[in-house]
Amino acid sequence: MKQPPKFTLRWSIYVLCSTLIFQSCILDNTDDPPDDDGDGIENAVDICPDVANADQADEDGDGIGDACETDTDEDGVIDDLDNCPTMANADQADANNDGIGDVCEGDGDEDGIQDYLDNCPEIANPEQSDFDGDGIGDSCDDTTVAEDKTHIQSALDGTFNCIRNLKNGDAMGVVLDDMVGLSNGITPDEVWMDAVLENLGSIIDTGEEDESFRLVMADIGGVFEFNKSDSSWTETSASNSKIELKFPTVEGGSNNAILKLDNYTDKAFTTDDSTYYLPTSAALSLSVDGTEVIGITINEVVYGSGNVPLPTKVDLEIFLKPSNFHIVIESPVDTKFALDLEVSNEEGCGYGIEVDVELAHNQYDDIDFDTDIISLTAGIHLEHLSVVTASDLAPLFGLQDPTDAQINELVDLDLLINNFKVADVEYNGTEDILYLIFKDDSQEDAFNYFESFFDDVLGQIEYYTGDLFEEEV
Repeated sequence: MKQPPKFTLRWSIYVLCSTLIFQSCILDNTDDPPDDDGDGIENAVDICPDVANADQADEDGDGIGDACETDTDEDGVIDDLDNCPTMANADQADANNDGIGDVCEGDGDEDGIQDYLDNCPEIANPEQSDFDGDGIGDSCDDTTVAEDKTHIQSALDGTFNCIRNLKNGDAMGVVLDDMVGLSNGITPDEVWMDAVLENLGSIIDTGEEDESFRLVMADIGGVFEFNKSDSSWTETSASNSKIELKFPTVEGGSNNAILKLDNYTDKAFTTDDSTYYLPTSAALSLSVDGTEVIGITINEVVYGSGNVPLPTKVDLEIFLKPSNFHIVIESPVDTKFALDLEVSNEEGCGYGIEVDVELAHNQYDDIDFDTDIISLTAGIHLEHLSVVTASDLAPLFGLQDPTDAQINELVDLDLLINNFKVADVEYNGTEDILYLIFKDDSQEDAFNYFESFFDDVLGQIEYYTGDLFEEEV
């Protein structure tokens, strides 16, 4: 019987070495350092071991890779660096550099302007008006009486400049100076425009002799040029949508003016024995040397019912270079009327009036002002200055020889700057003075401000009209 080999020392060493070599091979193939996200960076040194980030970016240097930082608002900026982590703002805008992103700054007054930009954060003022330019919005900028007085005077000065610019503007110069020759209430015996208008009827005559007169562009439309030699008109091109007249503004000149009527629409109304037409929209303009100097645009006219329908709304714009007059008249019923007139221009001028009146009846030719005015309120604004009635003026008309107290109680005029009351207006019959009562209870004669203003404005008007208040001798 063969005996098993004896485990000699040499044999033992051989077995041990073989075992160690075998185990080493296994470890080399299966026990590499762990790298769970497979980005080539072993877990032990990976700053974001669960999300692949081979570049190991760590913008905030907190030892946590950018790839596994939290980005709550998903705007691409990690929360640790986001100046507004719950609202997306990839641009990280921070206008006031307070570390809080612009998109989550507060808006306490809910006027749409964030508090850090709002010049009056506690009172709604979406226009952000700041009349005196001190950085505090008008809505919360308390003024002194001295400042109020300065603002009153500046409003009057500004309004006068607007009126003076209108008087000196192209519209007045072309029409009243060149075409009419009006000065100091007098026009020349012979006016150039008489010759221009002499035969105009021949081209706009509708041929209708009854009361149903109507402007039909298909019948009268076209482009016509004035002939200086015999004051006749020649049609140079046809049109069924407009009428255009070309003529000289001064005698002997070229046909440098264009008077155009287009966008005309109307509405028919029928009475017992006739049909007539009233305009609902139109655009009339006068251009001289290629520049519009006068324009009249009927934006909208809404008529009521009845044999003689009165408009329930008129929206009209009149352009007299450089000023634009916007007039809106509304009459929901035939005894109530509201007028809003606003004058403005490109230089920032702005003045106007607002009137609301209610009558006792609609027999307009038989109105008794003592009894038939049910209510009346009015206001006037000149730039940033307003004078408004805080009460109904109608009862004043029914009083005979009213006392000062009655007048002041019924009239109740307020003077406002930027829509904030700065003074009451009160009448003193004994002294025949209108007083401004300011918020510190000081008072001043209102005509210290308004008398020179009215005189200056009247002077602009009387340049054309002559003395309107000339005393009879």
